[in-house]
Amino acid sequence: MKKRINLIIVFAAMLIISASCVKKANPPVAGKGGTATLVLHAQHHSLAWPIDTLVLYIKYNATEAPTTPVYDDSTTCVCADSIVTCTFTNLKNGNYYVANDHGYDSSRFTKLLTGAVNVTITQQNAITTTNIPVSE
Repeated sequence: MKKRINLIIVFAAMLIISASCVKKANPPVAGKGGTATLVLHAQHHSLAWPIDTLVLYIKYNATEAPTTPVYDDSTTCVCADSIVTCTFTNLKNGNYYVANDHGYDSSRFTKLLTGAVNVTITQQNAITTTNIPVSE
């Protein structure tokens, strides 16, 4: 009987050890080093509006604003044919939080203060395009 209990304990221990060795899938780690491109189009009042000096900041592995005002990268947007485009290149799959710092609506003489968007990149060698709303 004692031998049987010892055998059950050894079997249970082996089962627990083998179950703990199962490798869990790691979530993607966003950041530089990939082949994906993120293109953002700034929209003011739900329109593609000419905005001067718009700067976007990106936080890797985030879905909300950082607790400290430290972002991982930034880019200055360009306006062509009344479409404001901001591009981040060489990104890996994962979650990104993008926010604007400042911009100027020259048609309304208004400084833009807010705007943010969450983006998830799921495919390499691809361009992910999304809009970022900006407002006073």
